[in-house]
Amino acid sequence: MTSDADLSGLGYEDALDYVRNFAITLKKYERDIARQAGQAELWRGRAELAERRGMLELAVQAREKAAGAQVEIARLEAEASRLRADLALMRPKLAALKGSPASPAEAELLAAEADLLADDPRARSAAAEEELKGLAADDALAKLKKRVNGGE
Repeated sequence: MTSDADLSGLGYEDALDYVRNFAITLKKYERDIARQAGQAELWRGRAELAERRGMLELAVQAREKAAGAQVEIARLEAEASRLRADLALMRPKLAALKGSPASPAEAELLAAEADLLADDPRARSAAAEEELKGLAADDALAKLKKRVNGGE
């Protein structure tokens, strides 16, 4: 493959797994960005506290930690932006591999799967699990109808 968004040479199932992994990675980056933002805020608060107490050396160190978190946020945001752009390019290609236009249900299924796979299994909500099962059932039904009608 010539670029990360190139799905040529992949079958539909392999391409779907590839796109799913991109979506999962994006979710992880988004969580890491939020975590780093919390760290940056924490260290900024510590720097202000140290300044109020006259501990200038500690304030400088805390500001350096906050700046380091901001640098990490910028790096993560750049990577997340690249992943979003690649996903936007891959979704129509994935639909073309399947032979049909991308449906909103497929997009929802992909997003739900990414959310579930990126999170801790113990944190999954019953509603999300049921919706995921319903979307998967809809996809299976569509495949069955296509097969019955002489498609596959």
